Amino acid sequence: MARGMDFYEDQLASVKDTLFNNLFSPGLEITNLLEVGVGSGPNFRYYKQQQQQQQQSSKTSAGAVSDTSRTQSSSSSSSSSSGGRGRLTSVVGLDPNPAMQQYARESAAAQGLEGVVQLVEGSGEALPYPDNSFDAVVCTLVLCSVPNPKLAVSEMLRVLRPGGRLAVLEHVLAPPDRRFIRVSQGILNPVQRLLADGCNLNRDTLVVYREAGFGTVEVESFEAKGLFVIAPHIVGIATKAL
Repeated sequence: MARGMDFYEDQLASVKDTLFNNLFSPGLEITNLLEVGVGSGPNFRYYKQQQQQQQQSSKTSAGAVSDTSRTQSSSSSSSSSSGGRGRLTSVVGLDPNPAMQQYARESAAAQGLEGVVQLVEGSGEALPYPDNSFDAVVCTLVLCSVPNPKLAVSEMLRVLRPGGRLAVLEHVLAPPDRRFIRVSQGILNPVQRLLADGCNLNRDTLVVYREAGFGTVEVESFEAKGLFVIAPHIVGIATKAL
């Protein structure tokens, strides 16, 4: 399972690029992040990309301040020191399967994130963190196999700080107008659960997010090419109210 999702990840790479660019939108400060269901760490490359973009943005901002006025030393010093703010310095990767940690460590090392990523064994339905702990939470391709997705989403909302953002990506139940796929999902779901570590094909996860109590849920539906019964997906950002 750890390496068996490479094709799936490749199919969703452009979707994830857009998702993480939206999560780390300019002007938003994300220094610490929790990923629920981190698995083997396929999202680590996106964190590295965003970290690099944050660093480049800080250098550009500091350079612009310096060029604008070298005589205003106190102002420049303050602006330069704030250039490091908002940089992603902590990623907590939580997963209930301890066997995933070896693969996740390898993924973190491959991206040069050993000092940034902390791996924790735990359940998304009982997050071991206080309220309002994280600037952002990431949950991608996870809720299909969580026993109680409503509870897991409630926990993610709880640990987000006010104004914090949750990145969402899941395969879901096909809409009613995709009847053949929808019926096929129902027929094949018992086999999928048996062969894919409890993964469900027919969960209406968008409803779970919309009813969870977020301030805004900006999530859209799409179909991934070549994936048949797991082609229907949702992707987007849910934001906790201030």
